[in-house]
Amino acid sequence: MMNTTRLDGNYGNCTRLDSNEDNMYFYPYNVSYTQWACLRTCYQKELVTLANVSIQTCHMTMTLLYSII
Repeated sequence: MMNTTRLDGNYGNCTRLDSNEDNMYFYPYNVSYTQWACLRTCYQKELVTLANVSIQTCHMTMTLLYSII
């Protein structure tokens, strides 16, 4: 279990609450803004920046997923 402590002030401008443009989980999974989605999106954007490559998501159906396994 991980505990998170927030600092005083206006920190964490990962995305606006009314915007799903920066939430990479919104369209494939229909997940609105959550702290988890924000943190994961920011983390993955940083990985892309560090790796200097574009990461494309792969959408698989469960049938395809089970046929691969």
